[in-house]
Amino acid sequence: MKNIDPLKFFLENRRFFPGRNFFWKEKDSDFFMAGFGAAKIIRFREKKDRFLELKRYWEDICEKLIINNPYGPVRGTGPLLFGGFSFRPLKDGALWGNFLDGFFYLPRYLLTKADGETYLTVNGGEEEAVPEWVNRFSEEAEGSGLAEMFPDESCFGAGAYPAKGTELQPERWKEHVGKAISLLKEGYGEKVVLAREMKVACEGGIDAGMVLANLFRSQTANYLFLLENGGEAFIGASPERLARKDGERIFSECVAGSAPRGKDPQEDERIGRELLSDEKNLQEHRFVVEMITGAMARYCRDLRVPEQPVILNNPDIKHLYTPVAGILREDGAFFDVLRSLHPTPALGGTPRDVALELIGRLELFERGLYGAPIGWVDHRMDGEFAVGIRSALIRGNEARLFAGCGIVKDSEAEKEFAETRVKFRPMLRALCGKTWDDGGMFDERE
Repeated sequence: MKNIDPLKFFLENRRFFPGRNFFWKEKDSDFFMAGFGAAKIIRFREKKDRFLELKRYWEDICEKLIINNPYGPVRGTGPLLFGGFSFRPLKDGALWGNFLDGFFYLPRYLLTKADGETYLTVNGGEEEAVPEWVNRFSEEAEGSGLAEMFPDESCFGAGAYPAKGTELQPERWKEHVGKAISLLKEGYGEKVVLAREMKVACEGGIDAGMVLANLFRSQTANYLFLLENGGEAFIGASPERLARKDGERIFSECVAGSAPRGKDPQEDERIGRELLSDEKNLQEHRFVVEMITGAMARYCRDLRVPEQPVILNNPDIKHLYTPVAGILREDGAFFDVLRSLHPTPALGGTPRDVALELIGRLELFERGLYGAPIGWVDHRMDGEFAVGIRSALIRGNEARLFAGCGIVKDSEAEKEFAETRVKFRPMLRALCGKTWDDGGMFDERE
């Protein structure tokens, strides 16, 4: 296909398959995927080991595939699954509705942009033709772009933000952070990640596509994902890779320890230097590096891990960052690596079992897809999964936003609360154009 704008293609054509679309943009890259419709839907029946269940199901499907691909093995083309796991099996699925414990689907149509070229995959019958809406869009694509589709800076129109933000149980959350700190000081674990939620209600329904367009403007260095399932959508702009597999090579990232961006370049540089020497954040980061390195060592050789972290800058926040890379010993081990990595101490804590028990006791909502693996795997068992953070669940005229932070024995509840507010900012701006800094919208608490 001609080189067309993948986001514009997605936003214009998702209406043909309401509730069955996805969009994916790789971080720091011009690699995009847009999926439409569902040739196959996979829901999890076995809560104990969903990674193994998905692996077996997908391998069984792949054995029966007949693939006609004249372009060779281009990443992100051909049959693939897109979706997400829940953070852990849900006890109460009321908040997450259709998503339940997560789900994946094989898209009917898949648009991929890779290395400057655009490809269309059709997953269907042997004689299935390219649909007319694809041909029409391809013919009309030149000369129009995102700015012409959404000229306003907000999905609700320039200067008009009919939304009300409500922080859910903030004082109780801080109380539970205090309980976690006390338990950690007593030796009950080393770190636990506690998340909280807020609600944004808008006048009229929220168009997840328009929210995606707003994220596309402001969060281009991050993963962008939108997963639609019936009348619900999970959307986010994650800075964190869980794992990526290209042939025998596999990559992960340690992203833990954070600080807000500075108001000017000088302050921003100073904050970065302080973050690199802050023992609380360095300890939090070491937990993640040690765990990810250990998990990957079971399945990889030739691990490469820098000795010191560097700064990863996002528009609102900066993180300590260490990349990890290795060579898989077995080609089919991608799902094993995912299962071993999730959840990392950046989203769960350490030791893992203790941290998950504390999350179950102290957290005030079911995480669902928040903090969970979101991504794709193809018929070659290559793929990529991000961690589902900086995210929101959209249903009707309401969005639930999620943010968490790592608690260690030296943490302070008020500082952790302030950190979660920083992490809410990307989705708040994408939804309604404002954050707490702008005032007037976030005075209510439940």
